[in-house]
Amino acid sequence: MGVSQLFFTPKTETGEDYTITTGARLLYGHYSKDQDLAVIALQMHDSTWAAVLIRRSSAWERIGIFGCWCKYEANPLEGFVELRPVLSYPQTDILVHDTGGGTGLYDRRFSVFHLQRGHLEKIYDTTDKRRDCYPTDDYCTLTEVKLEFSRLSETPAIIKIELQSIEPVPSTASLPLEVYKNVKRLSCQVLLWDTARERFNQSRQWSQSYCGGVIADNLKNSNREH
Repeated sequence: MGVSQLFFTPKTETGEDYTITTGARLLYGHYSKDQDLAVIALQMHDSTWAAVLIRRSSAWERIGIFGCWCKYEANPLEGFVELRPVLSYPQTDILVHDTGGGTGLYDRRFSVFHLQRGHLEKIYDTTDKRRDCYPTDDYCTLTEVKLEFSRLSETPAIIKIELQSIEPVPSTASLPLEVYKNVKRLSCQVLLWDTARERFNQSRQWSQSYCGGVIADNLKNSNREH
């Protein structure tokens, strides 16, 4: 059984001195033979909340709740929480994006939570998007991370490609990796799941054998834009 969802289009109410946007999203996924996961996400203006529930037999139990001040996201409900297998198919894990920022700064954290011993455990997190773009600067420093979930030698793996670029201030929107023009740094890592330590660790062997071609392809695509 895959992941199902029900999405209620956000509505915006505007008054003389206020604007309130509300919306809701329901995600439903399979965890085990007799257990299912559900996520109920609600948006109220700049704040987005999500409750994670598990069905055991015929009863639903809340096992987690997440909050996000997602004022910098165009569609916070769509990207806030996802359900997808990371460690073991078809068991679904919880993927969470949490954003923050301030004057000239935008930062988005990405975390993966896995249900272990009856509660949610964070098994991976990283900053997957960052923009340093102060009003007095002529250029912005943009960092974006692309994550691919895979299996290598039957072991859960994460391929992490990180690109940092210096772009003119107007180019503050999120850009795909291949269209950055002024590439400053590009790195690639392969992380394998360590069952004993219950975390993802970098594999130097897989990183060396896999990442050379990935970096070359991304640099080639970026240089085509010059």
